[in-house]
Amino acid sequence: MDTRRFTVRVDETTYGLLEAAAGAQHLRPAELARQYIEAGVTDAAHQETRGSLEAMIRSATRDASAHHAAGQRSLLARQAIANATSMFLQLEVLAQAFDWSPEESQRFYNTCRNKAVSFVQNRENTPSEQDG
Repeated sequence: MDTRRFTVRVDETTYGLLEAAAGAQHLRPAELARQYIEAGVTDAAHQETRGSLEAMIRSATRDASAHHAAGQRSLLARQAIANATSMFLQLEVLAQAFDWSPEESQRFYNTCRNKAVSFVQNRENTPSEQDG
């Protein structure tokens, strides 16, 4: 590997610490300084790359989540339309079978809707327990 020589100036305290750390590892101060510089530069590059990758992952996750949420909303809208169609069709069949007036149909609808809302709000009860 090709190397380049350059000069780094440090104060006496820093050099003393470097010299002591190098001696503990049986290295010359210049060798330990080179290792520290290489580790620092490598770590800085790693942190920069990591930051870029994290931003890309966050963006992809956000996009996928938004796409998924849009699909969920669409599905829920279709289900709501199907449920409402079924409900009004059943109400119309009952109204015709029992010859109800529009007011009687509305009263029946309101009673059933109130029971359904009450059931959803109090999940411990079953529909038969609410009637009693």
